[in-house]
Amino acid sequence: MVDLDAADEKVPFSWTPDRPGALVTLKVVHTASRATGTLRAWQEPGGPSEFRLDWDGFLSKFPAYAGAYTWTMTAEPRNGIGPAVERTGSSVVAPRAPRRHDFDGNGSPDVFGRSSAGFLSLYAAAVPGRRPHRA
Repeated sequence: MVDLDAADEKVPFSWTPDRPGALVTLKVVHTASRATGTLRAWQEPGGPSEFRLDWDGFLSKFPAYAGAYTWTMTAEPRNGIGPAVERTGSSVVAPRAPRRHDFDGNGSPDVFGRSSAGFLSLYAAAVPGRRPHRA
């Protein structure tokens, strides 16, 4: 289980490909909402054999929700020789600590809006690129 409320929490993903020089992509998907977060980085030829990506707990622009997740890590050869290699897995993000004005449980404040037809909507008020407030 991953606790995103821990101080400076980053979720490490690492992989040791059989040859260096790849574009490595990590895709994290919240099972219930299908919201995704994606990280990409180049592994340089001659670099360390272990490749590491640290997920900061964001899905697109907003903090991750608690619950079940699947992840896919793909390595595409930089030289174009050979197929991409993929590894998959799953994890669970622990429930987030309650925060003021956080109605969807992702640790970030939310705003309600009502349409002219009377429909109520919930909007995440997170600032892109910024971590949620920590108590």
